[in-house]
Amino acid sequence: MKKEASNFSAPGGAPGEKTEFSLIPPATLETIYGNLLKARVLEARIGRGKAVRDAGWDAVKASSAAVLMDTRAEDLVIAAAEIPIARLIRGEKATAVVRTRETREESARQLLHAVGTALASRTKKDGRVVIALWRDAEEQLWRDVQEMARAHTLPLILVCPVSEPVKDGRNLEPGTELPRIIVDGYDAVAVYRVAHEAIDRARRDRGATLIECASFRVKGQPGRHGDAVVNMERYLRGKNLLRRGMRREIEESFAGELRPPLSAKRPRR
Repeated sequence: MKKEASNFSAPGGAPGEKTEFSLIPPATLETIYGNLLKARVLEARIGRGKAVRDAGWDAVKASSAAVLMDTRAEDLVIAAAEIPIARLIRGEKATAVVRTRETREESARQLLHAVGTALASRTKKDGRVVIALWRDAEEQLWRDVQEMARAHTLPLILVCPVSEPVKDGRNLEPGTELPRIIVDGYDAVAVYRVAHEAIDRARRDRGATLIECASFRVKGQPGRHGDAVVNMERYLRGKNLLRRGMRREIEESFAGELRPPLSAKRPRR
């Protein structure tokens, strides 16, 4: 099978080592593009599109459209309320996502729940994977979660923002760091490749991975745009997969999903 090369190191690989990835099926690429567009529509509808932008967290939100592509129904996904697309990808109806306002849980509770579920899955060896998209955890808790994930080889994927280049392992002692990948959060194709490998690695009992989504230009990304949709359209266009009117078709179809059913409308008096 033909392979594509990537400049990103696979989890557990040597830094800077080039890793080959299978070509991504066109249907998967189109689904990722659709998720990016739907995420934008959802945020605008819910009212979060006008919020003050946090570049690092914005990159995580954009990356979620690709990170969750390979999850299964039995997997656990923990995501902040600011990422409504996560609920849609996990099977919740669009009308429910817009109607329901989730309360934001404390980071500590989210992370501990993720670790506990991952530990149970590791014990049962049931192939279940836990993915946590989060931010703003207390430093000591962050270190403890990483250490537990590393020590117990947990099937846990941590996805968080990094808004500027970081050279160290967030002050962790040598040998206690998780396999760590920094990826451009606005490059959905790169994010998908990294997440695909991390999830596969977790399912094969090879442990956790830390994915840090950057909002700055990373090496090997010339001409990249700070907009995940624009970058994805460029990629699809280069593969001759961006059909004329494709974006409008997806947005109009999703707008139809957001309309409440006729039976739910109040009758006229």
